[in-house]
Amino acid sequence: MDDEGVEVVGLEVRALEVAEFARVAVGAPGSGAPGAGAGEAYVYEQRGDAWELLASLPNDVSLDSGDYGGKFGRSVAISGDGKRVAVGTPYRDVDGVREAGTVYLWDEDSPTAVTEILPSNPREYHGFGWSVSLSDDGEVLAVSAIPTAYNGNEGLVEW
Repeated sequence: MDDEGVEVVGLEVRALEVAEFARVAVGAPGSGAPGAGAGEAYVYEQRGDAWELLASLPNDVSLDSGDYGGKFGRSVAISGDGKRVAVGTPYRDVDGVREAGTVYLWDEDSPTAVTEILPSNPREYHGFGWSVSLSDDGEVLAVSAIPTAYNGNEGLVEW
């Protein structure tokens, strides 16, 4: 749900199709508690003519943070082999730094564990995780932050 009580699902969608299977990662940054913007993310796999939920990425890592909530799922990326998914949470507070942002990684080999990636230099309103990208093998992660006038940053990309 967004601030008006409307559920926002699929703001960010990334798909992968290879000979063996098709997978899609879906970010829903406006879902969760009404108005909180905690967010959720999902991984689906096509099996025959149907899409089956492979993983519902834990919303517990996206607890409400700041005025906009964490916005878990604002950005998503899926590796070329489909085994790793990155989820951006640009409005999450980090160590008392307001809306510094984080990224979470889900890996098919450890489907119940989610790894948190923090910015190297958390800054207020930085929005780390605004955009995420994964290499084909999922070993390289690129993360951008928000370039905005109010935070004085020109933007940032880390990998």
